[in-house]
Amino acid sequence: MDPKVVDERIKELDDQQGGEGHAPGRHLHPDEKALTDRLGTVARDSNGAPKMYGPNSGYPGLVKSENNIDPLTGTTVDGVSGGAHRVGAFATRFDNAEDMVRADAYFRDQMSRTGHEAVETSIEDVLGPGSEERFTGYYRDPANLNEFKPVDFEGGTILPVYRALPNGGYRLHTMFANPVRGRHP
Repeated sequence: MDPKVVDERIKELDDQQGGEGHAPGRHLHPDEKALTDRLGTVARDSNGAPKMYGPNSGYPGLVKSENNIDPLTGTTVDGVSGGAHRVGAFATRFDNAEDMVRADAYFRDQMSRTGHEAVETSIEDVLGPGSEERFTGYYRDPANLNEFKPVDFEGGTILPVYRALPNGGYRLHTMFANPVRGRHP
């Protein structure tokens, strides 16, 4: 794909951050430190024990967090809602802009063909074989709460979230990779 086309599309998606869009700001531009900062601090119960995701959550045994840093603001304030920034068990990113642009085009084509909202789809189906290696992500190690483990994206998915526009089009709200549910730790 032409690098100029990729740069222009990412700029368009970045410009949407002033509204509701935040896909590049949270899932393309952050470095490793921003990803681990996004996982905040360990959430604890009233006895001081770490809070964990339950067996039906898709993240069984993983650590819940609070004081999550939004890469859009560099603070715990959510750059979209203005409230506290929240994140699940994983902080993930696309490692290159072309993959984000290709995934956006894939999901837009899917919506155009089907007339339905885009749905979570395997990374391999969206970007081809071996593309799982072009993502970075972390989760907090339940066995050592001060360490972060890398996410294994093999068999993972890309979750797109679009918002309908009054003209019938769609604005990309966010898009991120997820590992296979229940694989970690």
